Amino acid sequence: SKMADTDLADDSFRAGTSEEPGDDGNGELVESVMDLGTLDITTEDLDLTSIDERIQENLNDEVVRAALDKGLDLRAYLADVDRSLIKLERESFGDYLQEGPRLARLHNQIHACDAILGTMQESLKAFQSNLSAISGEIEVLQAQSVALDQKLSNRRALHEPLTLFITSCGIPTDLVEGVCKGQITDTYKATLDVLDAKWAFAANNLDGTRVGPDVIGQLMMLREEAARRIRSHILERLGAMKKPMANIELQQNALLKLRGSFEFLARVSRESAAEIQEVYIDALGKIHFTYFREYADRLRKLQDEVGAGPDDLLGIEDSARRGFFSSRPAVKNRIGLFAMGPRSGILSQLEAPVIVPHAAGDSKLPYEALFRSIQYAVVEIGAREFLFCQEFFGLRDQRAYEAFKLIMGRSIALLLQGVQAHVVKSFDCIGLALCACISNAYQSLLQRQDVLCMQPYFEQIDSMIWPRVQAVMDLNIDSVRSADASKLGVPDKPPHYVVRRAAEFSAALLSLATGRDFPALTERLDTLREEVENFILRMAAEFPDRKDQLVFLINNHDMIRAVYREHAPTAAETAAMEKYINDRIREYVEEELRPAFGGIMAFVKETEAQLERVADPDTIPIDQRRIQGLIRAFAKDWKRAIEEIDGGVMRAFSNFKIGTVVLQEVLTQLVVYYERFLNILKLSPLSRRMGTFSDLIDRHHIIVEVKKHKPAF
Repeated sequence: SKMADTDLADDSFRAGTSEEPGDDGNGELVESVMDLGTLDITTEDLDLTSIDERIQENLNDEVVRAALDKGLDLRAYLADVDRSLIKLERESFGDYLQEGPRLARLHNQIHACDAILGTMQESLKAFQSNLSAISGEIEVLQAQSVALDQKLSNRRALHEPLTLFITSCGIPTDLVEGVCKGQITDTYKATLDVLDAKWAFAANNLDGTRVGPDVIGQLMMLREEAARRIRSHILERLGAMKKPMANIELQQNALLKLRGSFEFLARVSRESAAEIQEVYIDALGKIHFTYFREYADRLRKLQDEVGAGPDDLLGIEDSARRGFFSSRPAVKNRIGLFAMGPRSGILSQLEAPVIVPHAAGDSKLPYEALFRSIQYAVVEIGAREFLFCQEFFGLRDQRAYEAFKLIMGRSIALLLQGVQAHVVKSFDCIGLALCACISNAYQSLLQRQDVLCMQPYFEQIDSMIWPRVQAVMDLNIDSVRSADASKLGVPDKPPHYVVRRAAEFSAALLSLATGRDFPALTERLDTLREEVENFILRMAAEFPDRKDQLVFLINNHDMIRAVYREHAPTAAETAAMEKYINDRIREYVEEELRPAFGGIMAFVKETEAQLERVADPDTIPIDQRRIQGLIRAFAKDWKRAIEEIDGGVMRAFSNFKIGTVVLQEVLTQLVVYYERFLNILKLSPLSRRMGTFSDLIDRHHIIVEVKKHKPAF
């Protein structure tokens, strides 16, 4: 503790002395004010007001408390402490003096450091001054940078429009070469687009500028040169179309590739565009007219001249005489006039290639096939021309229709004249109706393609055909209505040729009317069926025997049913015919059984009628002798009668199939009548006498015999 206090005093003394840097070098010590800190009680005034508190604090000091605990006198203890401190202080003076040189050197070092720091301070002040100058320069440079940046931004903002302006104003050599010497193909439009862009820019932006008149003048010359070249090229193309054997469709496809060039021509020179349109319309109108005129003449040479005439009607008799010098064959050898025949395949080949006359050779074709070919040609060409006018010339609505009429008008008029010439002299109702179906089909085809320009043409064809169809139908109906049965020869049981004609005729027209809106045709078909039915009844009345009448009716209606099944299987008339034939067969069965088994049939019907009127069967009067006679007669002749029925039925019906059906119905009904007869015999009082009827044939024998006559197929 003492050594620590001595070191503390020594350090306090060293800190309080210093060697001035400017002394004479004798190393004199100069006193300095010593800072004793809290130990210096002479530098502050005592505050007596807080003496008690301080005394209390001192009493709480550990040293003071230890002294008090030992019972020491504090004044004596204080005096000892003071003496110790003085002694310690005196002992420390030597140490302080011993350390004096070191303190002097330290003092000198401090002064040297101060000098260095002063120098550094001056340098820093100079550096600060330089920094201030640099800051000013930086501010100047910053201002200059902002100005340069603004200039750069302005130049960049001006670069794009100025470049566009210069580029748009400039007319490059390759553009001039492309306009003046480039081939006019589908790629020529790209050059025209560049020229249009420069023209639009010049017209909108160069007005009032110095370069404006020069640039606009140059561009105008280029536009006129391009229009001149386009006009010449298209006119050359149109001239190529006029050459013999030219492929019009191929030339039109080539022109469609120049649609952009024509649009440019229309913008630059409307007169030239109108001229090209007029030249095209005139050229194509003549080309198509010539084509259809020659094509119609060549097709006319292929037409089969054997057609229906005014005497070729349904009700005309076979024995009708022709003129002495007439070369027309008899109607009976020309049954195809009243049937569809191979012509039915025409409707399934509506979009087949047109007929090539020189490829057809010497073969003859029906008018309907030629009509289909030439109408398909006009549909293809007309639709192509209408669409070409819309796509190439940009015509719409009424203007497109007017251009189509100018191109196809003469051709359509020529074709209408040909149709009219054929229709007015035609008596082939099926052929005319087939032509109407072809016209209807092509109208639907054009509607699906949204080409309505030819609608009036086909409407005119319909207006020619349908009145003639109705007139010829009325002639055929009148011929059947007025047919005299006595003049048609002795009637035979097979189907009559007039009925066969009418069946083929009706079925053909019915197949054409099915699924189509032909009200006039449907109405006249109903009338024709009624007249044919009346005719069959009139012819059947020529037979004196009812059974022969029924055979005639069944044969004719069976033939009609077979024809309907072949040509119009879904028609409602087929079902009605089935019912009529079944009714006539049931009536014929009764007539066929009556000669051989009429007695049993009459007895069964009379007895069953009586049984229905009475409650007790025993009350019915029974003629046993009559019954015995019926049994004996049946037992004697029933097998022979079945044989005769078999032969008679199969001879009576011309159709083996219907004859077999009728025979089975007759034999089945015979078994039914005999079973009913046996059931009556089982009633009392006859049931007790059944054993006495020795000639009674067992029903199983009859069934076995009937099965012998069942067809093997």
